[in-house]
Amino acid sequence: MNVQKFLNKKSFEELEDIELQAEYFAYTVARHYNISLHDVYKMPLPMFKQSLKWAMAITEEKEREEDSDARVVVIEL
Repeated sequence: MNVQKFLNKKSFEELEDIELQAEYFAYTVARHYNISLHDVYKMPLPMFKQSLKWAMAITEEKEREEDSDARVVVIEL
């Protein structure tokens, strides 16, 4: 399965989708904390879950800010 195809899906349809979702979560944590995937896979599960929650929350907040900034219209008189 193509990763891009997976990212465009709205729901899980196959076991491979769940595997790719797990890989995506690991990638999200690695990217957010600037660590290797190897380090992510070595994390204890509770640490991974908390790291993922924070990474996703911060990412979502940044996206909201960017979206909000994109809507600001400056009118000079």
